Amino acid sequence: MTPAEALSIAEKHVDDGMVIDVDAFRESRYGYFFGIKWEKPPRPGDDNYGIAGGLLGLWVDRRSGEVEELGSGADVDYSLEAFDRDLHRPMDVTVVTVGDRKRAANALLRLHMTYVIPEFAYGETWRIAKKYTVQDFMRAFDSLPVRFERQGLFCCMEEIDALAMNPDLTVVIQPHVGE
Repeated sequence: MTPAEALSIAEKHVDDGMVIDVDAFRESRYGYFFGIKWEKPPRPGDDNYGIAGGLLGLWVDRRSGEVEELGSGADVDYSLEAFDRDLHRPMDVTVVTVGDRKRAANALLRLHMTYVIPEFAYGETWRIAKKYTVQDFMRAFDSLPVRFERQGLFCCMEEIDALAMNPDLTVVIQPHVGE
């Protein structure tokens, strides 16, 4: 996919009153970032006055054409690297080996991984995420390898890099395949 093709895709995702900021264009290994700005900045009295920008830009995956939004709180360099590492997708974390169990559990805790046990109440199925605890990890280590599926790790690049250097465990992190 060329930058021009990606721009055409991005333009279809821009809200009314907003335009692509060509000066903010960035290319990364697996995609393109297009900044977004007001076509005409709102002034006092306008309907949109006082609305925070909210959207910093759009990232277009050059492999699939998928479009992801970057919020205004995002650091562009960090986000581009995270997208290139596919961390915007659900990831599976597989623990293959464990040395010191307590230190390994504490290292995994920094990924803020969660699980869901669906609960039926009041005629509805509730899916409330619960964070794994050190005790959960310690129990899981009893049957290695153990996989923690569909984890959101976009904000955990530093922690993932630290895990790669951690002598207390061997971890494989890869995009989730399946539903």
